Amino acid sequence: MARAPRYAGHLLVDGYNIIHQWPFLRTVLEDYGIAAARAQLGEWVRIIHDMDNYRVTLVFDGRGPKPEIERPERELTYSFLFTPSGVTADEIIEQLVCTAKNPLDIVVATRDNLLTETVGANGGRTVGPDALLEWIQGCRIRAARMIGEHNRQTQGRWRNARNADMTPRPRG
Repeated sequence: MARAPRYAGHLLVDGYNIIHQWPFLRTVLEDYGIAAARAQLGEWVRIIHDMDNYRVTLVFDGRGPKPEIERPERELTYSFLFTPSGVTADEIIEQLVCTAKNPLDIVVATRDNLLTETVGANGGRTVGPDALLEWIQGCRIRAARMIGEHNRQTQGRWRNARNADMTPRPRG
């Protein structure tokens, strides 16, 4: 039986908190609405999932009678979680940290001081909005380097193959 991949950790993003902390997402929110701002946030943090092998859950305050999970990429390890109405994202994040088998594997992205204290008291780690952005930028730089190296290798293989095709062959 195949084993599930081991993830480096679980990033929980306090969605609306981060949206309101990043000026470019506040602009998206004002100009295009909350759905567009959520989607943009998801696109930005996606690279942490892809490059650093983190499970990523963006947590947003309630919008219905029960919790809702959306998986835009249909992957179990990348989700948008909407709390039930009357339950805050902070409460769900706190529950996830408190009930985690290994809270040290959880990183919560937020600027909320009370949430930061609660997560830390229960063994989780937090990053602020600026540190989250730096993490994303680092992932982007590494991704660009990997793509550049892949392109150089591919061009070399194509060049070698083309040169091999142009080599005169003896007639026999």
